[in-house]
Amino acid sequence: MTATTNLPAPGTAVMARPWANSVEAKRAVRGLVVDHMNNGEYVVVWFPKLGTPADKGATQAILASKVGEAVALADCPGNWVVNSAYRYAKRTKTLLHLPTAAGLALEAAAKAHHRAYVERQRQRQQRDA
Repeated sequence: MTATTNLPAPGTAVMARPWANSVEAKRAVRGLVVDHMNNGEYVVVWFPKLGTPADKGATQAILASKVGEAVALADCPGNWVVNSAYRYAKRTKTLLHLPTAAGLALEAAAKAHHRAYVERQRQRQQRDA
């Protein structure tokens, strides 16, 4: 893979192994792609599990070759998109720390997941009535 091809787009989710205390994590965790660095050599990923976008270590530059395949936020678990990422960043007032493309994609996906959840609840109530 060359540095500038097949890069995950900002606003998509990837699985990657974040670093802490100079040690790479044993397991990959889901993160939100927020940007690219060094002509695509690195993918900048926010890991909500590690803190807000503004927290030290929660947003990391990962070698592009070490990042898993990109997944559209619409195809990610709704709980991760809505609760772990969107609501967490909004509640901590750090949503604006995300680059515009990533922030807008996260907001749109969270709203779509929430609409789908509300529709499923409505259908369940009608069925049980």
